[in-house]
Amino acid sequence: MKIFKAFMLIFVFTLIGLVYVHQQIELVKLSYAIESGQKRVSVLLDQHEKLVYNLDNLTAPRRMEGVLIAKNIKVEYPHKEQVIKVAMARKAHDKRSSIVLARARKKGVIDNLLEFAFVGQEAQAKER
Repeated sequence: MKIFKAFMLIFVFTLIGLVYVHQQIELVKLSYAIESGQKRVSVLLDQHEKLVYNLDNLTAPRRMEGVLIAKNIKVEYPHKEQVIKVAMARKAHDKRSSIVLARARKKGVIDNLLEFAFVGQEAQAKER
């Protein structure tokens, strides 16, 4: 009986030790995974900042102007005959499309008035 109790005691302590070691190993694995995730996020944030900077730099009007000047491209306002307005198709059975068409017509009238008041606000590249 003493041998059985000793064996059970050793078994229980061994089992508790194995569970403890397993938890510690899992904790270390999890900490490595978190650390690698944080490094990945840091790298992605740095890359995002570089891309935003490049995008801002590439779309800056001053840079575009420099590129146009360097390539001898002349940009001028379009003539009246170069501007094409596209009308929306009207569907008789669709009430929403008539509302959208009415808004487009109102916008067209306003655009025409603004175009008359402020001549040539749009720029278009010349054809080669």
